Amino acid sequence: MADLVSRSHDLGETLGNVVDLVAKRLDADVCSVYLTDSDLQHLTLRATKGLSRDSVGRVRLAFGEGLVGLVAKNRETLAIERAQEHPDFRYFPETQEERFQSLMAAPLVVRDVTTGVLVVQTVEPRRFERGDVELLRTCAQLIAPVVMNAQLLFFVAQTARACRCRAGPAREPSATSSSRASRPPGASPSDRSTSSRTR
Repeated sequence: MADLVSRSHDLGETLGNVVDLVAKRLDADVCSVYLTDSDLQHLTLRATKGLSRDSVGRVRLAFGEGLVGLVAKNRETLAIERAQEHPDFRYFPETQEERFQSLMAAPLVVRDVTTGVLVVQTVEPRRFERGDVELLRTCAQLIAPVVMNAQLLFFVAQTARACRCRAGPAREPSATSSSRASRPPGASPSDRSTSSRTR
């Protein structure tokens, strides 16, 4: 798994590989990745297979908010057969997730910092077995550093582009400045032409 998701340093491609692979491994109808925002207090949906594509980048929740936020806050894997009946469940209309019954989520943790949450959902109610929970937890442990590295490279690239935009295009030296640079200090144009004729 680590080999597959690490083939690209592009954040979008990496996350796409993650959700596709995990959905297949766990035979889930949905797999999504929520990543921690720069304030380290909120999560944003960054990739999904199964939820509405329009919800990517739009669904944002605080640590402790909803089931996903609860996993991020407690850093513990959660598996619920009927997620919508859980008191901490929160519905986001953008996701169109009302038809999905069961949910399992594991935190992405790097050096004691929650960097995101990996989530799977199913249409039919499903009692997740211990093996399912362990597999999702293992997937989260494997991909957490890969996703973090992709995030860092993404932010570095963004910063570099912003710096180039502020600097503007490189200015070409003018013909006048070039000719001035070729004259000896204190020489005038007439001095230069006179010197040329005497050679």
